[in-house]
Amino acid sequence: MILQTSNVFPASITQWKYTKIVEGTKNTSGILTTIEKNKNVAVSLKQFCYALGCQVLYQWSQYRAVIQNPLEHAGAIISRLTHVALVNGLVVDFEGTIQVDMKEGYWLPIDLATKLATGLKLGIIEARAEHTTPQIVQPPQPPKQTLNTIVIDPGHGGNDLGTTSHGLYEKDIALVYALKLREILKHEIPDVDVFLTREDDRFFSLPDRAKLANMKQADLFVSIHVNHSPNPQTQGVETYILSPEATDDDAKKTALLENDTWLKTSQIPGTTDMVKKILADMEQTKYIQESALFAAYVQQELSTLNQPYGLKNRGVKQALFFVLSQAAMPSVLIEMGFLSSSGDRGRLMNILFRNEFINGLSKAFRRYRDKGIQSGSFYRK
Repeated sequence: MILQTSNVFPASITQWKYTKIVEGTKNTSGILTTIEKNKNVAVSLKQFCYALGCQVLYQWSQYRAVIQNPLEHAGAIISRLTHVALVNGLVVDFEGTIQVDMKEGYWLPIDLATKLATGLKLGIIEARAEHTTPQIVQPPQPPKQTLNTIVIDPGHGGNDLGTTSHGLYEKDIALVYALKLREILKHEIPDVDVFLTREDDRFFSLPDRAKLANMKQADLFVSIHVNHSPNPQTQGVETYILSPEATDDDAKKTALLENDTWLKTSQIPGTTDMVKKILADMEQTKYIQESALFAAYVQQELSTLNQPYGLKNRGVKQALFFVLSQAAMPSVLIEMGFLSSSGDRGRLMNILFRNEFINGLSKAFRRYRDKGIQSGSFYRK
């Protein structure tokens, strides 16, 4: 694969001090030589890992690099397509743009390098020690991309009821919320096309849902569901992004519940291993940062409903969802609450709560769109 190079090296040269921290041994310090362009400072990932003792694996076909601290079993995923990173499962924003060149690979904005050093327990990067000012080379401006098409997927439908409780069906609640969300989005962001995978009570297979999103060339795919737990005290909203390994046992059970219809109808043996094999080569991996960013926005906006309505924020999680694995765009699955919880059940059936919940989702969509316009970070097909 031929890598694109840029003309951003070198510009002003700066030096930043690093302190490498290894438990049980004496800390060591040194200097990272960086470049500066219009107040944007960057350090090569090669030098960063050499100095701080991490390992890097470039996945060029997926536009990303995986960084690991083998001593702490800590890892991060970064991509030159986005302005967010996944550091130990947490979404981290950073200032600046990751650049690429043939010799050094990735050049990290110093803001990202500082957060990676801390987040991966590698050490500390501190303020510059020296500063010289040779010729400044203007960096290329990223293209401005935006959010054009959204596909919303009301989970289940038809003879696939989803979870049930007290005469309520997940399929019905998901559809009501999805229809209202489409209505609000068409009003709030009229320049964005919004489609539903189903508009009534009909069965639609998981592969067909993702296929529709791919056919529409959607920029974002959002699947809407309601959760269930054997513990009636478990409640709250959570947003999932795709991962072969679940965040915890509850996330694993949720994924099995949502994959159940596909697993029952699939003619292929070895269901769980089969899905993992699909994920190993899936195109979805290149969108992980954008998916995580939108998921974070969803949880942040919906957390405002805790005070007036008592909605618990269960955070962003990862699990193995088949419907997300087939979507060739940033994708999330939202579990709006637990139908098995009397508190969540009452909230979900409350019209005032529904309107506030949808407004929160609408704000998340607008924040995601605005972030993409500002940074030019959306991957475009």
